[in-house]
Amino acid sequence: MSSIKSLWKWIVSAVVAVGLAIWGVIAWIGSAATTGTAVQTAVTAGAVVAATTAYTFSFGDKSGGVAQYWEEASKLMAEGKPDQASDYFNEMTVAFDERIAEIKAYADGATPPSASDDQAAPTPEEAAQMFDTAQKTRQILAMLRHDIQLARGDISRPQWAEEYAAGLAASPDPGRTLHLLMTMTGESFTTEAADALRQVELPTSARGELAMWIARHQTPPEEAEFSEVAALYDELLAYASDTKAAPDLLTAYVKALDERNQSGAADQVIDTFIVLFPDTELGVTAARLKLGGLPAGQARHAAVLEIVDQHPGSALADGLHESYIQALIAHRRYEQAIRAMDTQGRLEQVTSQEEAAEVFAALADSTKKFKGDKFLIRPGGSAKAADRPMSPLEINSGLASRFVAAGEAPLAARLMFAALRNAKALPDHLITGRPIRRCEDIVDPEDPAAAKPLVTYFLAMAQQELKQNAQAHTVMARLRTDRLPDPLRPYVLVYFIDRHHQAGEYDEALAVTREALQIMPASPKLMTWQTQFAEASRKESVRTKIEAQQAQLRAEAEAASDAGRAVANYEQIAELHLALNDVEQAIGTYLTVVEKHPEHPRAVQLLAASIDLLKQEKAIQVARQGKKAAAPYDVRIQTLVNKLLTLYPDSIEADRLRDSLTAGA
Repeated sequence: MSSIKSLWKWIVSAVVAVGLAIWGVIAWIGSAATTGTAVQTAVTAGAVVAATTAYTFSFGDKSGGVAQYWEEASKLMAEGKPDQASDYFNEMTVAFDERIAEIKAYADGATPPSASDDQAAPTPEEAAQMFDTAQKTRQILAMLRHDIQLARGDISRPQWAEEYAAGLAASPDPGRTLHLLMTMTGESFTTEAADALRQVELPTSARGELAMWIARHQTPPEEAEFSEVAALYDELLAYASDTKAAPDLLTAYVKALDERNQSGAADQVIDTFIVLFPDTELGVTAARLKLGGLPAGQARHAAVLEIVDQHPGSALADGLHESYIQALIAHRRYEQAIRAMDTQGRLEQVTSQEEAAEVFAALADSTKKFKGDKFLIRPGGSAKAADRPMSPLEINSGLASRFVAAGEAPLAARLMFAALRNAKALPDHLITGRPIRRCEDIVDPEDPAAAKPLVTYFLAMAQQELKQNAQAHTVMARLRTDRLPDPLRPYVLVYFIDRHHQAGEYDEALAVTREALQIMPASPKLMTWQTQFAEASRKESVRTKIEAQQAQLRAEAEAASDAGRAVANYEQIAELHLALNDVEQAIGTYLTVVEKHPEHPRAVQLLAASIDLLKQEKAIQVARQGKKAAAPYDVRIQTLVNKLLTLYPDSIEADRLRDSLTAGA
């Protein structure tokens, strides 16, 4: 017995050490192997405890840490000395009982023992927590002692099972405690031990842990009959159906059946659990196993619809929510799909078009988060490529088309407006330049006659955003010939203005812009476009004429027998390029002279002119960039310089160039 003066130091050290040790082991066993000899498992566990123990304490006249006693008892058991191991555990248990009584007395208000010089006395609350930790540790030691008693023959296997059940019933976490004990005892926890525990009443979580142990260690061999496998797993599932282990056990059951080529039986089991447990995680697991065994596409979509339609409002329906939406869309049940997206049921409560617009905007935003199929793959099966998730615009376009066909064009207009606004695919307002904020900025969607072409326009805008340009163009071309409300027609015309502009068809763009201005004569945007396209059209007309003249000059140059006539034509072609500010084309024409008529006196002069043109172009570029000190040279200039010095080394231009280079150096 330790002295009163050292009692408090022992209490603090012991409880901290045991608390760290036991919960360190509990965390460790989650990743520990479940096989190996009793000595290996126990010694390894002891090493973990020793590593996590910061303090040591003494039992009676013995001294040392709990890890040493644990390890020593394991060694004695492995050496066939259960009597000595039992003595050790008895001594430990008695010492814990004594210390627990002292801690409890202090927690209940007894005068604290004197604190040591380096250890402050804890508060009563801290002592109460120490008492709880010491109690938990004492329970583990007592249950381990039952294993030693069984090995000595002091108790029978049924008695051992009853003692275990009693200990687990007193544990605050029976499942974790049993998992710890089964892992620590290793191979000594045998099939016989598992069978004995199956015969007694265990707490729910402990029954689940035991069922999982049996599933891992007692699965019949490959050649076993199906009836044996089914009997075992049927019993285990009934045994663990109300525990967290049940979904994992069901997955193991289906895997065992699949591995024995009993897929039909596996499907029957899965369907049974879907029907019996639609509101539990067990039913959700069964549904995912069923879907994981089906190929992606229509077969899986049909199965999702069947499951959810048979169990509306269940946990199954919640677990398959996103897949259900995709399945509805795949089967063109668009109204149900959009209502399924509306998880808050706001659509059913809409009392005005303004509220409907807000709901549709929220639904369009929710489709951004839609990910498509995500299922567990059936054990033993191969992963299937999931269907490509539909984009928000694709979903809303399909829904809007369906609504129009059903005569709900005003709702479809608002749905598409919300989707396009979220995708930032709406054009600017043509009159004021402000962004479109409402459907009414284009046309009143309350008017069914006006709303239908409005939806068609929105669908074409969506197709354009989805890069379905051919389909969009077809729809817009049809709209242009239809009788459209005046507020909508300019938006359709803007589509064609943009197309002509991109194609460089300025005359056509100008004509369509003037058509739109007849409807919106005060639109600043349309008036600006008219000016820009008129100027571009004029320039394009000038360019067309110049290019025709260049073509004629080039044909004459190539046909000319006189070099002087050909060179003169090429010079005119280059001058026309410069008139259009096409510097590169002008230089290319000069180089054509050098290539075709290198002996002509003008060839060397035109090559020198090419160098001057590039220098000017480089100087302008440098000035624009603000690099005043940068030299106006680049690779192109140096290439032409080298060509001039090589082809015409004795020319006046070459001498002048050498002088300028020398002066620059």
